[in-house]
Amino acid sequence: MTQPLTALSESQASRILVIDDEADTAWSLGQLLQRRGYAVDHAASASEARSKIGSFDPHAVLLDLVLGKGEDSDGLRLAAELRRSRPRLPIVMITGFANMDRAVRALRLGVDDFLTKPVALEQIEHALERAMVDPRMPMDEALIGESPVMVSLRRELKQVAQSDATVLLTGESGTGKELAARSLHRASRRSERPFVAINCAAIPRELLESELFGHVEGAFTDASADRDGLFVQADGGTLFLDEIAELPLALQPKLLRALQEQKVRPVGGSAEREVDVRIVAATHRDAAKAVADGRLREDLYYRLHVIHIELPPLRERGDDILVLATAFLRESVRKTSRAVIPEFGDGVREALLEYTWPGNVRELQNAVERMVVLSRGETLELETLPGAVRMALEIPSEALVEEEIVPLRVLERRYIRHVLKHTGNNKSEAARLLELDRRTLTRKLARWRDHGHD
Repeated sequence: MTQPLTALSESQASRILVIDDEADTAWSLGQLLQRRGYAVDHAASASEARSKIGSFDPHAVLLDLVLGKGEDSDGLRLAAELRRSRPRLPIVMITGFANMDRAVRALRLGVDDFLTKPVALEQIEHALERAMVDPRMPMDEALIGESPVMVSLRRELKQVAQSDATVLLTGESGTGKELAARSLHRASRRSERPFVAINCAAIPRELLESELFGHVEGAFTDASADRDGLFVQADGGTLFLDEIAELPLALQPKLLRALQEQKVRPVGGSAEREVDVRIVAATHRDAAKAVADGRLREDLYYRLHVIHIELPPLRERGDDILVLATAFLRESVRKTSRAVIPEFGDGVREALLEYTWPGNVRELQNAVERMVVLSRGETLELETLPGAVRMALEIPSEALVEEEIVPLRVLERRYIRHVLKHTGNNKSEAARLLELDRRTLTRKLARWRDHGHD
């Protein structure tokens, strides 16, 4: 048994298990990774790897394709075994043989990345980061993607996390605003303290003040005991105020005072309590327009708008759509009893890229989960995609104007109008043909009306 290449000096260090029968190669790689802040251990065989998986409990595995000679030398077989026993464990495979068939087999088994020697340390580190994202965070909660807008977003989040400044996150529904808020919290000095979230649009108006600031016994009919509010619960940590533009106007001055003074007074109480809370707020609305429309107080807006971060819609993220779809595919399959991750069939990738994703990342995740549920073989066919996504490849000629170049979202709107015309404006029948939930269709139409697209 080999000894760990470096001891875990910090409990938060990401642990990497290098599985390679060449001791010199493994040692050199371990030393390089150690200098980058990883904790590294080495297994020279499949049997030793099985033992180290339990004792070392790695956050990720670097696995060589060939482990010596004999029955236990097949790295692909070990990868399949690890995927069954530890479905969430990221696996990056390295090989000296540039064999496309083996690479495809590895990826279908659920290997997160496949690198060919010689490989630079930067490539390995990038593959590990992409596979792990955060060793304490599920894949489906990751702000993954390599598009310029996402690389810039992650860099900005990392930089902003170092301060206690109030942050306003904006972006369409489903773009991951709460995930961004959690990312800020995890990267901050407050990471060991609570992260508390509330959706201001989901709490009844009459209960929201008590939720935020707490109440004392007897403050109202059901107040049978004192209760701390979310400001107190988040003391020392981060309070995430989602859909802040939906906060009732009558409550906004009290929130403003809490932000300015870092003090809260419970409902029915007379004494204030000091709190140390970082505020991250979010809205899917145009916050400046909400101020102009009288929905959001101007002074509260400027207090929240110290740092503004806009999350990009999925349609602007290019090939990130396929990166996310693959991640969601692996995650969905790991929840099932399937031994092999299916492939996207003909036309599926094209449809995913062509569709405008008005529901953004959340809609994409749901679409992939649907495909996994409806498919039976080793290929996810185009027919298992939701109808609206398939129709991105089937825009009717009347939706287009010759030589006119328009955004895909415009084509989606035109096509849905085309289907409504075909059904005599019967929304239930149109939703059936589009394979949309009727409420989803209604929300789309309402959103277009709000933006003047009647």
